[in-house]
Amino acid sequence: MTRYCQYSPVQINITDMFPKILSAASNFETLENTRDYGKNLTHKDSNTKYAKELYKKYWKFSKGILKIYKLPDEIKIELANRFQWLSPLGEDPKISLQIISGGAVCVPHKDEERSSSILIPINDSSSFTEFYDEKIIENQIFPNPDNIDLFASIRFTAGENWIFNHKSVHAVQLNQPVRVTIAIGFNHIDYQSLATFIQRYQHDLVQ
Repeated sequence: MTRYCQYSPVQINITDMFPKILSAASNFETLENTRDYGKNLTHKDSNTKYAKELYKKYWKFSKGILKIYKLPDEIKIELANRFQWLSPLGEDPKISLQIISGGAVCVPHKDEERSSSILIPINDSSSFTEFYDEKIIENQIFPNPDNIDLFASIRFTAGENWIFNHKSVHAVQLNQPVRVTIAIGFNHIDYQSLATFIQRYQHDLVQ
């Protein structure tokens, strides 16, 4: 198990839902926007003291904006049913639609609320998710650019299920105009606990 992300040993196929999900994404103006990392309206000042410095370094040429939306009830219920096997964790996941657009770089950051999730890219098999080591661990959503070193760059294929640590510093190198991803996210289940649960679940399935 890496401390950043890993390919899930349990792969739930949702490719039959792609047309509905992409239709919802194409009409995002009708969806409730729960988070906009470009406007940075909900972050605490104490956790964003390096934001201007970080943005200046990573947004020299283009800007990628991450926005998170609530899904239509029909899609959300169907996804919840397919991931019902996660219920023993004791926390109902937040199922959301993530859209990155607008530029080549979504800057290095940690997520403010989510601790871990299962991420499933819908339309993108070319972009790279980058992970960074912090030289000194800090409680910062946007890290000091002098305090991080690129550790790994991973390409997720559309339809794959990835277990993701949102408390690690991560960024996206966007290789197409829009990246659409489904997130099955947990605020209070840490990455290691989620990965261990899924590994044990998969082990029990094959016994």
